[in-house]
Amino acid sequence: MEKLMHPVAIFHQDTKQASLLESNATRRFEATGREFMEQTLLLAKQRRPQAAWGYYAFPYCFNMNGAASTRSENCSPEVQRENNRIMWLFDGSDIIFPSVYLREKLSPSEREQLIRGRVREAVRVAQRTKPRRKVLTYLRYVYTDSIQYLTESDWINALAAMKSTGSDGIILWGSSFDLNTRQKCTSFKAYLDSTLGPVLSTLQPRYIVKNIPDTST
Repeated sequence: MEKLMHPVAIFHQDTKQASLLESNATRRFEATGREFMEQTLLLAKQRRPQAAWGYYAFPYCFNMNGAASTRSENCSPEVQRENNRIMWLFDGSDIIFPSVYLREKLSPSEREQLIRGRVREAVRVAQRTKPRRKVLTYLRYVYTDSIQYLTESDWINALAAMKSTGSDGIILWGSSFDLNTRQKCTSFKAYLDSTLGPVLSTLQPRYIVKNIPDTST
């Protein structure tokens, strides 16, 4: 009878209680998640002290998603605030590993925007760590939506975008799925010889050997 007489008050009370429960659950989940991630890093460092450890794809950015009219190169202020809240993760890492896997449905210029935005955010976060952590950027050699090899121009543009926004290096990633048949292996070998290899060779330091006069007596 009481609920029938005061339905609005009861609804308000139930809503407030549900909100409180959700807030408490969120806090407990985040605290447990933080402990798990921090302890995992500590254990990894203990087991492999000579390795450099960090979490793949952090910091998140979510740029260049959604409809073309709403895509933005930069990470949103909300996402940046979220990344600021987990500085403990980056402080506990040895290296920061953003991910810039490309999608073929994006235009070439949009792919560059995706890379610049994500690397820029990773560098922003890295600059807040002491000592400053290096940024190594993950890039897959195929488009994630079509599993076709990246073009030569995409490689050149991607490497330039990473360098211009401060990435300290690149990690090329693939999976066993890419090479689980003879045909795939043959195809990748041809791609490595014709496209990927020549592009990456331009990154290697070049040494010039000069004739040094003999000054011995």
